Amino acid sequence: VSLTTPFGRFEFAAKAAADGRVVTVTTRLDMQQHRFTPAAYPAFRSFLGTLEATLRGRVAIAKAAP
Repeated sequence: VSLTTPFGRFEFAAKAAADGRVVTVTTRLDMQQHRFTPAAYPAFRSFLGTLEATLRGRVAIAKAAP
């Protein structure tokens, strides 16, 4: 998942090791702004809501078909 807005950029990636025993999850958040006008606050909350929904998600692991 990659999301870029005027507020910042968010990246989320999950990758399984070749043996399937380890999953590495990487997240990155780069904030472009640190202060927001009251008019921008609803859009900022929406941005944060997307981040939260992504981070609450589950990573499902299944065996590959033979």
